[in-house]
Amino acid sequence: MTAASMGLHGDTSVLLIVDIQERLAAVMEEDAMAEVVRNTNILLEAAWRMGIPVVLSEQYPKGLGPTVAGLKPGLDAIEGLHTIEKTHFSVCGCSEFEPIAKTLAAQGRTQWIVAGMETHICVYQSARALLERGEQVHVVADAVIHGDRQRLLGFDAVEHPVALQLGGSDPAKLAAAARIGAEFGYDEINLNCGCPSDRVQSGTFGACLMRTPGLVADCVAAMKAVAAIPVTVKCRIGVDDQDTEIALDALADAVFEAGADALWVHARKAWLEGLSPKENRDIPPLDYERVYRLKARYPNRFIGINGGIHSLGEAEAHLAHVDGAMLGRAAYHTPDILAEVDERFYGEPGRGFDADALIDAIADYAGRHLAEGGKLGQVTRHMVGLFHGRKGARRFRQILSTEATRPGAGPDVIRRAYASVEPDAGQQAA
Repeated sequence: MTAASMGLHGDTSVLLIVDIQERLAAVMEEDAMAEVVRNTNILLEAAWRMGIPVVLSEQYPKGLGPTVAGLKPGLDAIEGLHTIEKTHFSVCGCSEFEPIAKTLAAQGRTQWIVAGMETHICVYQSARALLERGEQVHVVADAVIHGDRQRLLGFDAVEHPVALQLGGSDPAKLAAAARIGAEFGYDEINLNCGCPSDRVQSGTFGACLMRTPGLVADCVAAMKAVAAIPVTVKCRIGVDDQDTEIALDALADAVFEAGADALWVHARKAWLEGLSPKENRDIPPLDYERVYRLKARYPNRFIGINGGIHSLGEAEAHLAHVDGAMLGRAAYHTPDILAEVDERFYGEPGRGFDADALIDAIADYAGRHLAEGGKLGQVTRHMVGLFHGRKGARRFRQILSTEATRPGAGPDVIRRAYASVEPDAGQQAA
């Protein structure tokens, strides 16, 4: 597709407005919601003036209410407005959509301008489905909303130090997000240049950014200009058929020149074509030596390593060559190993693994989370690996998995699940 073919034209365009509804709007920040309505009205006026057809979707209006009143005048002005009541995330999944799409296609309208709410779900699913149909899709960034910032970004004080990882490739938008993250109290902003998922590729972020180190540098520079906290990058050693010696050096050169405070490198090449993200966890092989060579090239820069590190012993071996080692699935599935980190790596007095105190702390945390409108399952789903290898761990997982999702579930579920776990020898001796 040429650049010229991506240009929007009034006689080939359609405006799609996705689910800007009363009950969704009620839980959004007032200023942000007002901006969405204002910008969507600008789109509606442009559509009216240029004779662009408008398709309006409403997700289960009996439950989520009608389209917000602030859009009614603009919608009323549109001749032949197409309205779809849907129960699917994607507009394209509704039976009413197909005849509308055929009519518009017959008119030569193949360029879809998309705006709406719940960007990470319904707007995304609709845009993706349109792309799969072969349509051109243009999402209007200033007329979409993800949700309230507290729900998306809020965290508990006990979680410090905590980093906010961002995905994107627009320097201005990443700068705005970095500023918000810094204001929320995050300790670090990290740019994702490593995820191989097709979902992030379609949004032009993640591992595909390895191909455009100059753009990544622009993003880093923009975030550094507005955030006083460290800005770091997480990447791969390369993607697809790239020469990892050239690709990784090019990215490192660019981001360090732009002011990046650290570079975390997943030591496996991302394969964006022909492998699923799950398959890419094991294929192709890890190449730790490539990351070591990068560190040798940058002795005075922070280089961290990631990928396939299953134990603290393995992490310690890597630290002979690089500045940091990142545990991912090992920390998630066997979190008790983290109890040894402070003593082993930082020389602080060992505190051991006090399971009783830990459960009390988690239960208190869950209580605060519920009081703020959260759900117990949002906490407990991250706990299922907590007592891996202990007697009673299976029952612990079962209770959390079945009872934490029930209406009205509270912190007592956590304590009841823990009661099924037998104390280890260390606890019994104490």
